[in-house]
Amino acid sequence: MDRQSRQIHEQAMGKLKRDLAQEMGLWELVQEGGWGALSAKDCGRIGGRMASQLGPGLMRKIAALGESEWLKGETTTNE
Repeated sequence: MDRQSRQIHEQAMGKLKRDLAQEMGLWELVQEGGWGALSAKDCGRIGGRMASQLGPGLMRKIAALGESEWLKGETTTNE
């Protein structure tokens, strides 16, 4: 994945994650303490909703791309 595609991907995933946190009433907590302020359960709920909205085929593709980037040592830190 080239740099521009990776940036677009990260922006889209970040927006989806923020939108879901807002829908679930968790956004205020994230704004106050960052993503680390969420419990593992809440993070899992957000991730589960992301997966259901994106579909299993796309999630596998994203995971595979992320793994290949990680193996190359080219990953960037997420929010």
